[in-house]
Amino acid sequence: MILSSDNDKTSQMTTGVAIICALISGGSYVAKNLQNKQQGEDGQAKIEMRASALNIVAQHVIADTCWKNQNTDPDKPFKINDRITLKGTTYGSAPTACFYNPATNQYAQGAYLNGNLQVTQVFSSKEIKSQLGAR
Repeated sequence: MILSSDNDKTSQMTTGVAIICALISGGSYVAKNLQNKQQGEDGQAKIEMRASALNIVAQHVIADTCWKNQNTDPDKPFKINDRITLKGTTYGSAPTACFYNPATNQYAQGAYLNGNLQVTQVFSSKEIKSQLGAR
């Protein structure tokens, strides 16, 4: 017959709980690291996409091929996913991917998403000047 005291049982329970906590904590640490790595890769891809868009818009600025927005209200800046409507073009098609808002002094890159021309990136004139200065 094995004799055990209440202290031994308490010690065994405490050890068991500590082991379970360590396993849960370790598992969540690994999961968090994997999630952070994935977010880091997504973040890097977004940075690269924005840099590429900035380069494209800067090329349009150099070539003077940005489409000038008719907006005169400085309280209506470009926002990502804004729909762009063009007047005076065949079927509303844009001959360029660069749009300029003189009221807010912003530049935007546009692309067709789900059949609609939408703002995909927005840049300040300072960003554009910086990009042009880097050439």
